[in-house]
Amino acid sequence: MAISASPTTQPEVTDSYARLEEKVLERDQRGASQIFYDLVRAGRPLPELVREIVRIHAPYTHVPYHQRLDDGVVRFVNNDHCFLSSRASTDLMKLLRPELAYLPLAQTIWYVPTGLDPWNQLLGKMPGHYVRLYELKFEGKPPLPHIHWSDQQPLAIDGTFPEKLNAWLTLVQRGEVINAYRVFLGLWHEVVGD
Repeated sequence: MAISASPTTQPEVTDSYARLEEKVLERDQRGASQIFYDLVRAGRPLPELVREIVRIHAPYTHVPYHQRLDDGVVRFVNNDHCFLSSRASTDLMKLLRPELAYLPLAQTIWYVPTGLDPWNQLLGKMPGHYVRLYELKFEGKPPLPHIHWSDQQPLAIDGTFPEKLNAWLTLVQRGEVINAYRVFLGLWHEVVGD
């Protein structure tokens, strides 16, 4: 299923998405879910819902690296579960009865607030799904998630598509984060366009 939607311009809908973003960044699963349910009940289109969910959490999932070595133990940074869940939800919806169709996306929105900034979760600097080895105690609200990398411009490279994918994977394996991201954006732009 192709997902694309025009930006929302209705003030009440824009306000709802701003409140959804606020609840996600506060890690308020119940509050984010309630706003999402209200948007579904209001009949907001699926492409718009998915676009906004991804827009809200995408800046916080681009991590410094996809694995860490902590005391010699390799820890993989699973930063893409929310993206995968958003995408899989659109296919799963087709398999369910209409009255249950939004359950997969409801599960995604429940998960997103705890999946932000997995890098700092692994370091024990903030709460969330990926905290495993730390007992975190925060007075008041926990810190906001951190954006580790600013967005970049796509980088087009020469070669066949399989050669380009291999070049991208090589950049990833070498830890060349910025160039790997730029090449990924270039590949994305090549396949999807604007």
